[in-house]
Amino acid sequence: MLAFYSPKSSLPPPDPVLPVAFLATEETDRASEALKEDTVDLSSGTKGKYMNYLTHVRRRIEKYWNHNSTFATDPEERTAIIRFTIAASGELVANQVINSSGRADLDRASLLSVSQAAPFAPIPSAYHLRCLHVIAYFRYTAPP
Repeated sequence: MLAFYSPKSSLPPPDPVLPVAFLATEETDRASEALKEDTVDLSSGTKGKYMNYLTHVRRRIEKYWNHNSTFATDPEERTAIIRFTIAASGELVANQVINSSGRADLDRASLLSVSQAAPFAPIPSAYHLRCLHVIAYFRYTAPP
């Protein structure tokens, strides 16, 4: 039944009707606002808000990384800084050197350890993250 509002009528005005497309867009906007991205330092992240998840990530990477790598044959300590991105599903979606160790072989070893550790566990839904960017420091020292 269709009703029209007239100032003489005692009926309250009907609620505005929104087009279905508008409602779908509004729901999508709310959903995308709920999911966000964050960036965290892996070395300090084990004490912060993503502590449990980052502990898992760190342990997985440590299985594949050798800080006393046979690549580190010079006496100088070197550090490669890597930024990688984990999707909500746990998939590794990006992995790059953001500060070189000064040796391409050590940079590649750092990237490889992250790649081999993937996929990671899915990011807990309670974090409301679409993805998590992680900064990791890979320090290499010469064997004793």
